[in-house]
Amino acid sequence: MNWLQIGFVLFWVAGLAFLFARALNYSRLVLNNIAPGETCWEPSDFRLFFSFRRFRFFGNYVEPSHLTDIGREYQKRVRETDIIACFWTLGGLVALAILFS
Repeated sequence: MNWLQIGFVLFWVAGLAFLFARALNYSRLVLNNIAPGETCWEPSDFRLFFSFRRFRFFGNYVEPSHLTDIGREYQKRVRETDIIACFWTLGGLVALAILFS
């Protein structure tokens, strides 16, 4: 393994850590902006939460109707970060396959 490969792996992992931390922070902000008198979880949401088909951050599971306007804005940011993280992961895996072959 040469220095280019090590550097790429470290950069890729650091990017994943940054995106994960960003999504967790926005998820926290979503859960802090629940509308008064609303709950953030319905019983059917637990089935979706434990689905292993697709990884999603916690802020995506709250119904937008249960949130304030600020909470909906943070939920959009969680979704954007989720999409960016998926593309970062797939792109990094393709680049790793090319770099290590």
